[in-house]
Amino acid sequence: MLLTDNGVRWRQGTIISVGDELLRGDLVNTNATWLAQRLFQLGVEVTSIDCVGDDLEPLVARLEQAMSRRSLIVVTGGLGPTDDDRTAESVARAAGLTLERDEPVLQALRQRFEQTGWPFTSNNEKQAFLPRGASWIPNRKGTAAGFALQAGQAQIVCMPGVPWEMKVMFDEGVVPLLQGEGLRPARVRVLHVFGMGESQIDARLQGLLLTLQQAGLELSLHYRTSFPLNDVILVCRGEEQQAMQMLDRFEAEVRQRLGPLEVFGVDHTSFGDAVVQALRRAGATVALAESCTGGLAGDLITSASGSSEVFQLGVVTYSNAFKHQMLDVPWDILDNQGAVSRECVIAMARGVRRVAGATYGVAISGVAGPTGGTPDKPVGTVHFALAHEGGERHVVRRFPWVDDRRRIKAISAHVALALVLRHVSGLAPLADPFDGRWSPTVRGDDEYDPSVPGGEPADLDDREDPCAAG
Repeated sequence: MLLTDNGVRWRQGTIISVGDELLRGDLVNTNATWLAQRLFQLGVEVTSIDCVGDDLEPLVARLEQAMSRRSLIVVTGGLGPTDDDRTAESVARAAGLTLERDEPVLQALRQRFEQTGWPFTSNNEKQAFLPRGASWIPNRKGTAAGFALQAGQAQIVCMPGVPWEMKVMFDEGVVPLLQGEGLRPARVRVLHVFGMGESQIDARLQGLLLTLQQAGLELSLHYRTSFPLNDVILVCRGEEQQAMQMLDRFEAEVRQRLGPLEVFGVDHTSFGDAVVQALRRAGATVALAESCTGGLAGDLITSASGSSEVFQLGVVTYSNAFKHQMLDVPWDILDNQGAVSRECVIAMARGVRRVAGATYGVAISGVAGPTGGTPDKPVGTVHFALAHEGGERHVVRRFPWVDDRRRIKAISAHVALALVLRHVSGLAPLADPFDGRWSPTVRGDDEYDPSVPGGEPADLDDREDPCAAG
């Protein structure tokens, strides 16, 4: 049972992951991430996540520290049959208890070994020893027995470190324990944003929580960055219907403050999902011609369910020869303006649209680095073009603040698909579909101003390719 204080359920939690292999970096601690998410959903506020090696004394010390608070302590790892598996012993020592052999656990272990045909060796018996008073949590996927123990002010739950064993044990054995404690699950709404930095989003959402505050609801606002996307997250605790109404108010307010299409998706909607859904609603199709992104834009869109209905063709044409051969990019453009140019991406977009017979043709060509840049086209310079029935649009951007090739490719793939998303969603008339973001503004050796005569044009929006300042 989770403890109460003056009738209020304590819902703070600590996660302790055990294993030298985690401290060495041999394994990524995915268990802690998964557990933190699940506990949060159930209404447990995780206040710390720790990683401790296999040595007995450090683990006992960390458990004693966690047990000094009214909290739920979730431990993973260290329940195996070998000498370095010491979790059960550590919990017993920290709680001032003895280890005792649990006969039902031992019988279940012997039966499992009989079913698999493996011999039951003496060291396997170690897994049947639990701290005195602990409740056994069965393991359907392995031999390590989990257990739960009330120790003073703390509730301790120990599970194996093997992820697929731990997850099943948690859902089948731990969740019912927690759900019976009257916790208030958190209701969460995650709004996904592309094209705005975290500080810009925060500035536009200043005072939002004060606007939303409502009696009976506990609200908190959070941000999460996963390059090149940003998430705005509202956490709401309270009566379910009231909480869901609040999440709807939150989403509407954020969309109003950030502007049209800045929020491309909600909760589990990915960027590719948003593009595919918009194309399906419009009854449109798309084809991609990629150079510097190497197929990343195609990967983004084909990761979405239903992409086969809207995605016609994707080609990666790195060499000039194949830009000419497959997409009909004229040699005089490749020789004079170069592959990283407005003229080249427009020809690429036209070519892939024609070959695929698609509603839209999209092209990307740039300098992803770390080499290949020039004073006129430094690393991070990327050209984009969108060809459609009514004409073409060209956008050029520079990402000098992006520090490596992989990240330049990633943001370029997103920009290319965002160009499609904004056009399909009715923002085509805008002179600059990205409102000047990532656009050079200082003329010099490495930057230029598109508004200055002789500067490179930022946007193009019909067949005659007139320039429009962006």
